[in-house]
Amino acid sequence: MVVQSSLPGEGSRTAAYVQWRIRALASRIPWHGSALEPLIERAHAIEHGPLEGTALFRRGRLHELRGEFAAAEADLLRAHALAVEHDYPKLVEQAASQLAFLVGHRLARPEEGLRWANAGVVEAQRIAEGGVLEADARESLAVVLHMLGRYDEAVTEQRRALELLERAS
Repeated sequence: MVVQSSLPGEGSRTAAYVQWRIRALASRIPWHGSALEPLIERAHAIEHGPLEGTALFRRGRLHELRGEFAAAEADLLRAHALAVEHDYPKLVEQAASQLAFLVGHRLARPEEGLRWANAGVVEAQRIAEGGVLEADARESLAVVLHMLGRYDEAVTEQRRALELLERAS
């Protein structure tokens, strides 16, 4: 499925509308790789960074699930960079938290993972302190702290994440 609709940036639109439209388009991005490739290419060709970043994030997750960690890391790094460049905070947090888990746990580079995890928590708090995004970021932080042998801190972060999820539901 390729999204065939007008994209933000065409004509004069408010920032709120542009963010709403990005979320609407992102919710329609498929999770299977064959449909992601043309979408990534199209978003890149028209220089639509948020849409390209969201599609790259999803492809990165697919690579990770397949055990293709180098490809996953490359896509997640690019997704994060595009999210920062285009001020798309939710994707900034999601990419940072996923990079924390991938790099810190799967690729066994916990010090680097810790930097990503902390960045994810900060971004999540900036978006909506105490929400589901922060819980997700704190879960990634807990995994990385565990990898570093900082077990008490890992348990504390996991508890914080669970408390946030309970409050959100």
